Amino acid sequence: MKSKYFIISNQLAGVCVFILMLSTIIAISSLASTCSFAASGDGGLPIAVCGRAPSSPLIDGSLQDACWKNAPVLSDFAAIGTRNLAKGRTRALLLHDDKYLYIGLQCGSRVLESRLQQTHTFKAAVKDNDNSKIFRDDSAEIFISCGSESGKYYHLAVNGNGALWDARGQETPDSWNSGAVVKSRIEEGQWCAEIALPLKSIGASGQDGQACRFNVCRSDASEKELSSWSPALAGKFGDPDIFGFLKFSDRILPARFNLITARTVLSFR
Repeated sequence: MKSKYFIISNQLAGVCVFILMLSTIIAISSLASTCSFAASGDGGLPIAVCGRAPSSPLIDGSLQDACWKNAPVLSDFAAIGTRNLAKGRTRALLLHDDKYLYIGLQCGSRVLESRLQQTHTFKAAVKDNDNSKIFRDDSAEIFISCGSESGKYYHLAVNGNGALWDARGQETPDSWNSGAVVKSRIEEGQWCAEIALPLKSIGASGQDGQACRFNVCRSDASEKELSSWSPALAGKFGDPDIFGFLKFSDRILPARFNLITARTVLSFR
C-alpha cells in the first residue's frame, strides 16, 4: 500500500508540472505580444514581422549564413484565385539592418529532382536584367509599398539565374532602379535566391515598428502554377489591396517558437 507521503509527493509533482506549463504559455504569449505578432491585418491579410539581422548575410544564393537560422519564414502560399495551398513549395525568409531589406527565397521544383531526369525542362532562360521574358521563367516576385500614397508600390522579379526585373508599379523597368543585389542558385529539388534591397530605394527606414504593404508571389512555370503568400483571390498579383503587411522590428523570436497566422506560417527554426 502506498504511503500518504508518496501520494502527496505525486500530487505536488503534478502541481509543479501544471505551474511550469502555465508559465510557459504566459511567456510565449508575452513574447508574441512584445514582438507585435498578430493573426491577420486589415481584412484578414497576413502580417510578417521582419527582425533585425544579427549579421549581414553574404549574398550568394546559398542561404547558409548563420543569420538566416532564426529568420521568420513565410510559407503556405495559396494558389492564385483561391485560398487553397499551392502544390509547389515556396518559402520566403526576411531580415533587415539599417541599410537593407534581405529576402531569401526557396522555391521547390519537382523537375529539379535528379531522380526524375527532367532538369532540362526547368525554365530559366533569362540572364539579363529588366527583361520582361523573366515572367515566362520559373520566377518569384516581390511587391512592396512603404509610402503613404495609395496604390503606389515597387515590383521586383528574380529567376534561377539571378536575373532581376524591377519597376515602379506597372510602369516599364526604366522607371525605377532598385539597386538590389541578387544571387540565385539551382540546387537539388529547388532553386534559391538572396536579395539585398536598399531600404532607401523603397522609401523605408527600417525603424522598429515601421509597417509596409508586402507580398511575395511565385510562378512555377514548369508546373504552370501561380501562387502567393497573401492570397490573390481576384487572380491578379499586382493589386495593392491584397498585399499583406511587413512590420520592421528590432527583435526576433527564439528558434524554438512557431506562431501560426490565419494565412501563413511564421516559423522560427
